[in-house]
Amino acid sequence: MRLTLRTLLAWRDRVLLEEDQRELDQKVASAEAAQKLEERIHEVLGRHELPAPRVDGKGLVASGNSVAEYLDNALDADLLATFEANCVESDVQLCEVAECHHLLAGMTGDPQVAAELDEIRCQQLGEAIRRRLEQLAGETGHATDVANARSIRAQLDASEQAAAVTAGSSSAGDGPPRRSRGPVVIAVAAVLLLGLLLGLLGLQLARTDERRPPGQQQPVAAAAAGPEGPAAAAEPRRQAPAEAVVLDADAEGDRVANGAETPAAADAVKMPQAPPPPAVIAKADTPPPEPMAEPEPQQVAETPVPPPGMPSAAASSLADRPQVPQGTAMAIAAGPPLAAKPAQTAGNPAPPAAAEPAATPPDELPVLGFLEDDAIVGSGFVLHRPPGLSGEPLDGWECLAADSPLAEQEEVLVPPGLSPSFDIGGVRVRMRPLTHAILRFDSLGMPRVELLEGSLIARSSNEAAELGISAGGLSGIVLSGLPGGVAIAVTRVPATDRAARQATQTHLASLLPLEQQVGWRQTQAGGLPPRRLLRGIEAETTLKPLTLLEWAATSPLQAAVRPLNEPPVWASPLRRVPSLEEEASEALVAAVTADASLLKALIEMSVGGRIENRMAAVETLALTGRYDELIELLRESPATGLRLGQWEQFEARTVPPALADRTLGLAIERAFHDHIAADRAATVIGLARRNLPAATPGDLTARLIDLLEADELILRRYAYAWLKERFELDASDLIRYRADWPPEQRLEAAEWWRKQVARGLLTPRPEAAAPAG
Repeated sequence: MRLTLRTLLAWRDRVLLEEDQRELDQKVASAEAAQKLEERIHEVLGRHELPAPRVDGKGLVASGNSVAEYLDNALDADLLATFEANCVESDVQLCEVAECHHLLAGMTGDPQVAAELDEIRCQQLGEAIRRRLEQLAGETGHATDVANARSIRAQLDASEQAAAVTAGSSSAGDGPPRRSRGPVVIAVAAVLLLGLLLGLLGLQLARTDERRPPGQQQPVAAAAAGPEGPAAAAEPRRQAPAEAVVLDADAEGDRVANGAETPAAADAVKMPQAPPPPAVIAKADTPPPEPMAEPEPQQVAETPVPPPGMPSAAASSLADRPQVPQGTAMAIAAGPPLAAKPAQTAGNPAPPAAAEPAATPPDELPVLGFLEDDAIVGSGFVLHRPPGLSGEPLDGWECLAADSPLAEQEEVLVPPGLSPSFDIGGVRVRMRPLTHAILRFDSLGMPRVELLEGSLIARSSNEAAELGISAGGLSGIVLSGLPGGVAIAVTRVPATDRAARQATQTHLASLLPLEQQVGWRQTQAGGLPPRRLLRGIEAETTLKPLTLLEWAATSPLQAAVRPLNEPPVWASPLRRVPSLEEEASEALVAAVTADASLLKALIEMSVGGRIENRMAAVETLALTGRYDELIELLRESPATGLRLGQWEQFEARTVPPALADRTLGLAIERAFHDHIAADRAATVIGLARRNLPAATPGDLTARLIDLLEADELILRRYAYAWLKERFELDASDLIRYRADWPPEQRLEAAEWWRKQVARGLLTPRPEAAAPAG
């Protein structure tokens, strides 16, 4: 079976025959391009801020009919490559195709969806449609709009048919063109000239090898530098048209579960290929290429052999790769990739191509670790998700210990209490706890940090260092000012506990120069020039120190710039934590790095020992979307679990962030149902979300007071925490009730609350004036 974009989607949604599924398992595991595309599909499906395509879009790439035809394998073979190329270039289109395929795959497996309607239901459906059409026709202006749309569609169809007839008649009347010998002569001369140039190139390489001292490595091109320096490297390279290469010659076609066959020509996915990306995120500090005796089109660099014990050097950076040309399809390689020569710009000789970067000494490898001068626990780890492990425990998350080399693209998640530093292309990136980010090279070879949640600070001792940043709708390149530091954050607003619990928050991305002015240029997330500039800021601008650049999801097409008097908390590095949390962080690092199984180490730490250690392990599990241990700890009695103050702080730190995300919110609600009795789980979820149904504020207060006497401890704790949020209470009021008191004392305390409410002695807080939900 061919490995194409469509078959990759079918493989992800598991709608293939078992035989084909196993075959694609092997092909995806051996194809780096397929793994990267699968990761990108997973990423775009989780980006809720992506807009949906317009329902009235026209043309191949904008019309919803094109997506339907593509998924039905009914798209013209001539249009297939263009459509797939647009899916690769556009996150919106890729998300639309992948999400539609996922929904259809789920519906296909539902027997009720696939069942045919009986005659009575068909008549009922037809009658409902007719009534709806009559209702729409009676609305003001609707009938006119429909008539105009149909008229325009008819005119367009007539124009296309007339053009097709004219083109056919003109081509039929024309005689065969006269062939000229000129092209043949030019082709022969070009072949002879190419042979002469190749001979000169081989002679030059032989002389260069003779002149090089023993043990000296051949210089290679810098990752993102061109003959004109950083300014030229920042611009996208113009790519010469290349011959498409079929990477998977299997002619059997696509065999899906329903037995449909796909023509081989329609499913061949083609593109010019390039060497694989580097194995570590770094720009090798190598000397410039030696000058050549006479200009040559291209010089092939030797591949240095790494010393024993070092990771093998990989291919050149992504900056040297050809971009996907307009009109070709995305390549999903099933075998080793094929190299493609980059185009040479007229007037500027191309630098020597680097098939692989020079081997870097072990002490200069980019590593993950803590800075020695301001470390929190001295050593640590982060969670990372290698490609191809999405089906493993913790959704593919693994432990990445300090001093580990980074892969070409790393998705990292920082555990609580830790603040790691990363070296990415010569730029030191320090993250605060609970930060989620992706480190990689973009399409221009620029080191780039894609911040999904949390905050970080980027610095470099090199004045000329540059760094790509993607944070929410802010996407660009820091052109200068990295020695002074740049802080970036992606937070949720409004930053209130109530908004998080009720999933009414939106994302806010911020960028803040700290000590020097910063040059900023807008780009796409992949480093290419933007399709549309954000309003409120120039395409390239200078930001003064403590001048905040902000983007909000509520206004996705604009940005704002405003000065600050002092940096916010997220713009300061985390240098120390309370002693108990520091000891818990040290215990967490020791447990995780000593056990080969991350899941086993975290679960064992979450069920025994000091409560602070258990909290650190449970919060780390919750970061990955596993909430079973969290619910059990919230249900546990204070004798062995969390005390009252600990419980409220820990619950506010773990549950609201999960409820704020729609996907994670469903996961934690499922965990509540799994660990709490069915008749109480819905009530606990309503308490956690602060949206219990009630007709009036008084009814809600009465129900919360009744829950103070509930048998389940977690119900009493949630009810009391919500009551304290709803009313202004002094110190004497706060000692009237505790959720862990015996039943008699709880009954007496509940009666006190009822009397205080009946007498009007409790002052409601402003935000509690109306019942939630």
